[in-house]
Amino acid sequence: MLEQTWYRINFVRFHEGKQGRASEIIKMYEQASTDSGTPSPMSMHMNSGPWHMIVAFPMTHGIAEMGWKQTPEGEAWDAAFERIAGGADEAEALHNEFASLVAQRERHIGHAH
Repeated sequence: MLEQTWYRINFVRFHEGKQGRASEIIKMYEQASTDSGTPSPMSMHMNSGPWHMIVAFPMTHGIAEMGWKQTPEGEAWDAAFERIAGGADEAEALHNEFASLVAQRERHIGHAH
């Protein structure tokens, strides 16, 4: 059988002038990955086309994750991000702020082999 590695892939375009603040929040997201020991996504900063970023998040449990509400790694990441943000309410506020910076997003599932 052919080995496959699955990814959640996000294509993101930010509102004009909002990439700087988005980058600040992304740094906190990256720190949560480091602190929780979870795999970091691969990010591509685009120089052409309609997207500012393409981010590939590894699906540690493969395509089966599509049926999960939350993975153990996701729970660990959420806990780490809440510590970084200063609490659950602050983490939610940062997630909401990040979402407000996004002008357009497409989400896809893909694999590599």
